[in-house]
Amino acid sequence: MKTALITGATSGIGEACARRFARGGYHLILTGRNEAKLEELRTLSLKEVNPDIDVRTLVFDVRDREATTAAIKSLWDISPTGKFQDKGVDILINNAGLALGLEKEYEGDYDDWDTMIDTNIKGLLTMTRLVVPEMVKQGYGHVINIGSVAGGQRCGENGYAHRSRNQQAFFLAQEIHEKHPLKNFSCLNPHKNLPFRVI
Repeated sequence: MKTALITGATSGIGEACARRFARGGYHLILTGRNEAKLEELRTLSLKEVNPDIDVRTLVFDVRDREATTAAIKSLWDISPTGKFQDKGVDILINNAGLALGLEKEYEGDYDDWDTMIDTNIKGLLTMTRLVVPEMVKQGYGHVINIGSVAGGQRCGENGYAHRSRNQQAFFLAQEIHEKHPLKNFSCLNPHKNLPFRVI
């Protein structure tokens, strides 16, 4: 079985990805800030979808680089079941992200800007930096960056960091696809009115 690592897996697209990959028979590594929701997914929801998969959860905020680094490095330790041992990560889904504030940019909240930039841009880059080198070592892997069509639109006037995430996700995927030994980099921009089955 292959393994998929999904950030921001406790709701929305992240949770939908977890369910879809569970049905496909993937072992799962799910990350998020809500420990209770992650545990519910691990022990109940996903086991109902596919009882044969191994689900591991990691609780951290992608804004916290030290905690993120420690959590990701722990993946290459021997898991209690042994299923992750020497198997690595086959698919990384950079999904964690958010949008804050509807104010005009000249009225925007500095803390909102910091939160969005640290989550949407730096969080995506940190996860990519930590996971992809291991994919290179194992000789395979696929990275999927989740953007949003809203990233190309006006999210209020304070949508700069949200748009930047969208641009960062696209250009990172494009650049690495062209220059990196791993060619499997994708960027998806879902819309709230687009059924997940279409993605």
